[in-house]
Amino acid sequence: MTRFLPSRRAHLHFVQPTERGHPARCFCTRANARQFSFCTKRRGAPSRTEKRRSAFTLLELLIVIAIISVIATLTVMSLSSPGGAAQLTTAGNETVDVLNNARQYAQAQNTLAMVAVINTGADAGRVLGSFAFSATNGTDGTWSQIDRWRILPDKAEIDLTASTNALGSPMASALPLRRGGTTVNCVATTFLPDGRPMAPSSSQPSVIQLRNRQGPTNNYYKIIINQATGTPIVRRPQ
Repeated sequence: MTRFLPSRRAHLHFVQPTERGHPARCFCTRANARQFSFCTKRRGAPSRTEKRRSAFTLLELLIVIAIISVIATLTVMSLSSPGGAAQLTTAGNETVDVLNNARQYAQAQNTLAMVAVINTGADAGRVLGSFAFSATNGTDGTWSQIDRWRILPDKAEIDLTASTNALGSPMASALPLRRGGTTVNCVATTFLPDGRPMAPSSSQPSVIQLRNRQGPTNNYYKIIINQATGTPIVRRPQ
């Protein structure tokens, strides 16, 4: 079907539609002079300037890919390896659980219970276990392990220097202490049958403090053992 489009200069335009996607053909003629001309044009085709504005450069694509790679790497690292602060909290909570379990065992069994911490070698401050005394004849008896050895997370440890009036020499009757058949050197906290700690000094608080092995020194996990009840109290920096 042919459409007639009037022109301001009295031109008559005969536009012949074509298939979709192909340029339209138009025939132009003047009214006063029977001159015919042929022209072609494409509708809706973007200009070169528009093409340049809508496209991405190679440099922009490389920058986007680099940013995505960095974000993905950081996400994987954060999920696969918890930070030092999180591991310190985990280690502190586990230490509190071990102390509470030993204290409750001493009260329930009316006996002595001890939490031992290895203080030499690569495991110093990172491995702790629980033991209890079983009387056989009066004050005679043997010590036996009541819980497995607990290994704290890699980035946290018990600060043996900052821990005061809590970790002392194990009772002589409990020695030697063994881990996996090997004798280990330890310091220990012992609970009495009523749950109170057997502290070297009753006038000073019993403190077990944990720290980051690799990280800021101002972050810590302090456990204060109540002298009257043996209950662990947690203190963290503000």
